[in-house]
Amino acid sequence: MPPVQELFTPAAIAANGTRAFTQGQGIGGFLCTVGGVLNLGLGSDGSGTKLVNTLNVTAGIYYPLPTSVGADMAIVLSGNAAGTVFYV
Repeated sequence: MPPVQELFTPAAIAANGTRAFTQGQGIGGFLCTVGGVLNLGLGSDGSGTKLVNTLNVTAGIYYPLPTSVGADMAIVLSGNAAGTVFYV
């Protein structure tokens, strides 16, 4: 059996930035380049119900976030966090 291969689109998120996702997309994970805090919440600005609340992220670490987006949601970074999100 061949190994599983997954392809994701990378998108940089600037320090303290937000990246919105719409229904039908999928999130693979987040590669932190500058440490801080990551939140994943419902709504196009992430201000709704928190799915991931106050995750402290460290530069150089990849955080798996395997999520099928069933409703608008967003990754919101704070505390100077920055990095790259991988999505489809």
